[in-house]
Amino acid sequence: MCSDARLEVRVDGELARAADLPAQDVPGQPSVLDPTHKLWVCEYNEALAIDVPPGRHQVQVENAMSNGSGIQVSGYRFLRPEPVSLRALGLTGRRSVLVWVQNRESLWQNWRQGTPAAVTGARLVIRGAPAGRLRAEWLDPWIGEWLPTHRATPEAGTVVLGVPPVRRDLACRLTR
Repeated sequence: MCSDARLEVRVDGELARAADLPAQDVPGQPSVLDPTHKLWVCEYNEALAIDVPPGRHQVQVENAMSNGSGIQVSGYRFLRPEPVSLRALGLTGRRSVLVWVQNRESLWQNWRQGTPAAVTGARLVIRGAPAGRLRAEWLDPWIGEWLPTHRATPEAGTVVLGVPPVRRDLACRLTR
């Protein structure tokens, strides 16, 4: 007879969710005795959700009962509660960082309906930035104009920049 299992989900080492998963006689769940291996198999066809704060995190999923049943997870799905209005692509070098930021609504098929609304209030987080005081220069490639320059100093290799309003796309150059 197979013992029960306990699924634990940790975010950055802290327990975010735990679920006890008995293997036998679970109300509302199909459980059968496998006659070949003489162990109970119970199928839990349900989603277990956790909240993960914005940013980079380590998510760990494990069976916390070392002598427990095996657990088979059919998949993981990560959802963002808010729509992502911008996309960014960047390159980091020893002395500089280049980033392109695009308004996701700025696609050729959308331009027939008019100019998309500018995305405002966004922040750009750059990891692995060069050390020292950096100069952040923003360029609007549609009109070929440089926007006001800002200064930024990385903390532990990370720089957070306020992004100017993005109607179409912008380029950013960070240099020492």
